[in-house]
Amino acid sequence: MELTRIVPDFARAMGIVDTAHPAGIGTCSRSETVQRVANEISRWDGYSDPSLDVPFGPADAHYASWCVGEAPDWSWTLQIRLLKMRSGDGRPVDGLTGLVSPWATHDSALVAAQQLYGIRMPHESRIRGRKAVIICGYESDDTPLHLGIEAFEALLAHHFRIGDRVEATVGPLQHAVYTQAGVYGWELMGRK
Repeated sequence: MELTRIVPDFARAMGIVDTAHPAGIGTCSRSETVQRVANEISRWDGYSDPSLDVPFGPADAHYASWCVGEAPDWSWTLQIRLLKMRSGDGRPVDGLTGLVSPWATHDSALVAAQQLYGIRMPHESRIRGRKAVIICGYESDDTPLHLGIEAFEALLAHHFRIGDRVEATVGPLQHAVYTQAGVYGWELMGRK
């Protein structure tokens, strides 16, 4: 299975979950989003039951990861992060810190990529199979995500050999602030 299938499937499943969830998927935490989307996808052809929340850090850190394939040699280990530039009630928030911060305390997408290669936690270097980072970005009318995504991609490419960006959109969403979402994924093919 390729990331060119996983990312659009993740986006399509987000749309299904958004419709089924009374308040929409935009109200879900990262771990809830991944759980609900993975549960939906696991019923689809080619996907097995999801293996979620592989321990990439402290139990209270709400890390969201998803292994695709069969244990113990997963075909993919995906680190998934949410990007929101506005809070649920519309106030501006600093979503970029959660995308590009180099500090582990910020639990950023960049730190997630480092964890896949054991940079932050040496025991994680045993992860087998292919590795990817996926960003689920919620957009509102005045906060398009493309500049943040491009900045993250440039930083990621500075530290890792990466595949081409795979992206898909989902929307319109039910949420009053988050009008649509973009799902972006990059395969990590090694450290530089």
